[in-house]
This record gives sequence, structure tokens and C-alpha cells, in this order.
Amino acid sequence: MPAGGAPAGSLPKRRLLWPEYQARRTVTVREAPGAKVVLAPRHFRNLGLYERTLQEAKVPWAFRSQGGGKAWDVLVLDTMGELGLAFALSRAAFVGGTLVPVGGHNVMEPVLSGVPVCFGPHVANVREAAEALTTSGGGALVASAEEAVAWMVRHREERLSRAEGAKALAAVEPLRGATERTLARLEPYLPPRSETR
Repeated sequence: MPAGGAPAGSLPKRRLLWPEYQARRTVTVREAPGAKVVLAPRHFRNLGLYERTLQEAKVPWAFRSQGGGKAWDVLVLDTMGELGLAFALSRAAFVGGTLVPVGGHNVMEPVLSGVPVCFGPHVANVREAAEALTTSGGGALVASAEEAVAWMVRHREERLSRAEGAKALAAVEPLRGATERTLARLEPYLPPRSETR
């Protein structure tokens, strides 16, 4: 259950890590034994905060760079380029930056791996995709970390996860290709391409 773009910013925002994890842990122990949580910090400069918080909580955790030798309930991605793999191996995802007013992170990233996604109400930066996902049933708006956890626990059931992941992927397909469309609109204003470089 990845949490992509886990909160960063001012200290009060970063402290959301603990209530979010505690909610996941409480629900996981009771309703989803064996579930794992993967946290993907938005900025590596916050790794010390994650380490201190998880150590103080006496939670079985590991940094991804430590490899597979340590048992963990929470894995903190401290490596580049592996969030896509974490999404592809999961059944559900929560996208960070959406429970606090920072505009939201990319809700399409987990969806492109066929994973249903939940997110909070602060999606100004990704409103079109968030609306498409909630309308299709491939994504869900949650009001709190507890709701996100409950939603993710329901999606441990593989058939539900696959069905909603397919809906999510279909919903965002028309939104793909923004870079190409933007470049096509800018091309008339750019100097002609040189035949030789």
C-alpha cells in the first residue's frame, strides 16, 4: 500500500506522518494482517524525520537501500526510480499532498500501473484527473488518513483492486499526452529545427 509523495513542508505538515502511519497500523493489525506500507518521501532531506518517527514508534521498518535483510511493516523509499515498481506491486495507493492544502501530487502515477488510488480533497494541481477517477470508480476522495487506510484495506481483495484499477486506467487514458500536446502548440513559436546538430 504505497503512500506516494508523503507529506513534506513545514513541521506541522510533516508530523502528519505519524497519525497516518498509526491509522494504517491500527487498521492493518485488526483487519489486514500481513499488509505492508511503503512510504515515498517527497524530498530525501526529510528521511531523518521518517527515521526518528518510526524508531520512536518502535515500528518494524526499513529504508529501501538496506535491502531485504530486515523484517519490516513499513518500507521507506530512499532510492530513486522505484516508486513505479512499488505501485506496480501494490493493490491500492494513497497519493500524498492531498490531505493538506498543498495542491496534490500526481494521482495518475499509480493509475498508470493499473492501481486504484485514493486522495484527499486538496487536488487543485490535479483536479481534472481526480474528477475523472472519482467519476469512473477507479479512485476515491477521502477526508482523512483513517478513511484512506480503510479504503486501502478494502482493496487488498485482488478482484476489487484489479477491477477498480482497470476503471482508473480507462478514466485517465484520455488525459495522457499533455507534454506532446503542449509541444505541438508551442512549435509554431519555436525556431525551425536544424537538420544538423
